[in-house]
Amino acid sequence: MAQLGRRMSRQPDNDMVERIEKSLYIKIGEAKDITAMDIGGTSDAYCIVKIDYEEVTRTTVAWKTLTPFWGEESFFKCPVNFYNASVYVYDADKIGKDEVIGKVSLDLEALQAVAAGKEQWYKLQPVHYQNEVQGQIEVETLYQPMGKGKGTVEVNLLSADKLAVKDANGFSDPFCKVHVTDGKKTHEKKSDVRKKTLNPKWLQRLPFEVTPTADGTPPEVRVSVWDWDRMGNNDFMGEAVLDLAFQSGVPGPFRNSQWYPLRERESTKSKEQKNVGSLRLKVEYHEDEILFEDFYSSLLHLLNQSIMQPASAMPDTAVGVIEAVTTTDRERIARDLVRTFTENGTAEQYLKFMLSYEVQNTIDPNTLFRGNSLTTKSLDVFMKMVGGDYLKAALKDTIDVIFEENKSCEIDPTRLKEGESPDDNLARLILYFEKLISNILCTVPQCPVNMCSVFRHLQMEVKKKWPEQENESVRYTSVSGFLFLRFFAPAVLGPKLFGLKELHAGTVVNRTLTLLSKALQNLGNLGTSGVKEQWMSPLNGVVEKNIRGVRTYIDGVAAKWDEVEAKRVESLRNLKLQSTQDLLMGSPIIKEGWLNRRKQGSKLVGSQYSKKYIKLTNNGLMYYKDPKGKEPRSVVSKENMLDAQKVPVATFGKKYMLKLVQRDMTVYLQASDAVEQDKWLDGLRSVCTEVTTRMANQGDGGDVDQPLQLEQLYQHLRDSKPRITELRSKWEAEGLAARVAMYDEVVHVVDELTARHKGIREKDSDTVSNQRLAALNEHKGLMRTETM
Repeated sequence: MAQLGRRMSRQPDNDMVERIEKSLYIKIGEAKDITAMDIGGTSDAYCIVKIDYEEVTRTTVAWKTLTPFWGEESFFKCPVNFYNASVYVYDADKIGKDEVIGKVSLDLEALQAVAAGKEQWYKLQPVHYQNEVQGQIEVETLYQPMGKGKGTVEVNLLSADKLAVKDANGFSDPFCKVHVTDGKKTHEKKSDVRKKTLNPKWLQRLPFEVTPTADGTPPEVRVSVWDWDRMGNNDFMGEAVLDLAFQSGVPGPFRNSQWYPLRERESTKSKEQKNVGSLRLKVEYHEDEILFEDFYSSLLHLLNQSIMQPASAMPDTAVGVIEAVTTTDRERIARDLVRTFTENGTAEQYLKFMLSYEVQNTIDPNTLFRGNSLTTKSLDVFMKMVGGDYLKAALKDTIDVIFEENKSCEIDPTRLKEGESPDDNLARLILYFEKLISNILCTVPQCPVNMCSVFRHLQMEVKKKWPEQENESVRYTSVSGFLFLRFFAPAVLGPKLFGLKELHAGTVVNRTLTLLSKALQNLGNLGTSGVKEQWMSPLNGVVEKNIRGVRTYIDGVAAKWDEVEAKRVESLRNLKLQSTQDLLMGSPIIKEGWLNRRKQGSKLVGSQYSKKYIKLTNNGLMYYKDPKGKEPRSVVSKENMLDAQKVPVATFGKKYMLKLVQRDMTVYLQASDAVEQDKWLDGLRSVCTEVTTRMANQGDGGDVDQPLQLEQLYQHLRDSKPRITELRSKWEAEGLAARVAMYDEVVHVVDELTARHKGIREKDSDTVSNQRLAALNEHKGLMRTETM
């Protein structure tokens, strides 16, 4: 059965849809049985990821192996007309050009068919530039039966994009062949040739007279693209089968552009290809219909209500429902939850809630946080989001030295090269390790306050659960397990992935970083687990010597939060001692004026705004009914103001919006124009207390996008409804009424959002029908004009 082309991505034309968001997650695991490209019988393999045939990232080089391992993952926001993701495996050459070993190419249909959350092996396809097929073609079609066994097909060739290189000059000379097969025969026409381009524009109209089939099936239209050669045969560049679609029995094309990915011919696919290896990938593609933020308010309310409950009640909350149904892909769900709460300024509260529950429900302290639960994944994501600058302060100096010196630290006897001195390598490794530890232990002042807050809470919960003296070490290992095993060690192992280096490490440096990462993990366990490899035991002395320092460092991290909190409480006490008039008189006004404040919890876009006169001082923000008011209606202290940011127009459909993130809520304000918006933003950010911390390195995939996160959480719950129903029956049988009620409430919210999405699709379907009828009428009008 012929594969039909991909239609141009639908753009939101609906008062409920903000945008269509396309995203792609790729984890490149390992390869096996790859072709040996070097004289020694191995390859120096690395991967390049291409989105629509443009490079977006590449992995490290795995040197001298036919079974390379990378374990690298990336997240991409895809373009509107996204149609292909490819992973190319190359052999790195120090002299000359790197050679391609093979590729895995996944078009949109293949990506949509991949089972989410599962890794699988893909056979690498050989790559020869003469046979390479890539790119897409833009075509308009119109099929019109005329009666009396006649009809017309009009094919308008518009353009193509990112075609394969076929000529030595780095370009191609593309032209098209159009084949229309009706009930009797195949008709063929050709387009003009476009010289020296990979992005040709034809703008050619090719009409065909056809004989419809007896059953009324429209003709098959096949467009193939070729590279014209002055001498020899023309080179095939790909083909597409066009869809002459019907809607409600009315023939009619989209008069908008339709993009079709170019594919190989079926005859080429069936040929047996040379085996060049296999590649293990985990691929997840999402195409999310993002509603305006207000439509997620019920789901957001349930999430916010969750973390207001005692930790012991976690299973009876919406977060508890998500935790119960999330058996795979915990990292993605954790990312969505952490970003959602970060946007609300409650990420710390969420993490404390989850940590408390896990501590309370762990029996053996030795197993605490040993698994990859939603809790541990959430804290991993949080540390990456807020700790980018801190990683640089703690690790970058040492890593820079290792990269610059590029000296071997190999101490595994089986991997030593001829002439290497194991004693010299060990001495160098110990020197790097001690420098790394020293730098980490002196960076308590640089540790982000919100991380300190979370770890202080964790220490207190552990001490409350296991107060016995013999379990005192758990108070430290519970924190060091996150900081050293899940934060510092992975960053040392992959400095490029954590923004510490721009280039990947070479073979020698990569091995040194691997050894240091192993040693850091042992240090994070406070030496209790020892080392698996006997040849790593010479580092035990360094570990033991620094255990006390690690404990002091962890106490310092917790104490920093105590100091910050004490200052905040003292500041609030001083504020309470002042009258509002003293507050105003004691601090000059930075900015004042009228702003529209959006009320919390409104469910209709743009319907709940009230005008407020606002005065901003160094001590906080005051709301007045009018400029003449002597006493403000409400006051927001500086200590409660965390961050201020601009809000995209698409979020609420309004211009000049600002977001003020407070400790207890997020407030949205609207300025009168762009100039005022910038002035208010500068003023607010000059007062906010955690702008730098909150804006630091969103290293796991970009800025917070709450509507997208909420949409993905909704989809996860929607897809988990069978499991939710199963668990609800279980809880009902056990008489857990509160839990059953929460499961019912979550299902109700999910059903509401599902109904909204369904309404959007029905409205879009009506729009499509109207577009087709309009196109058909336009075509009839043109035909009448031509006849006259």
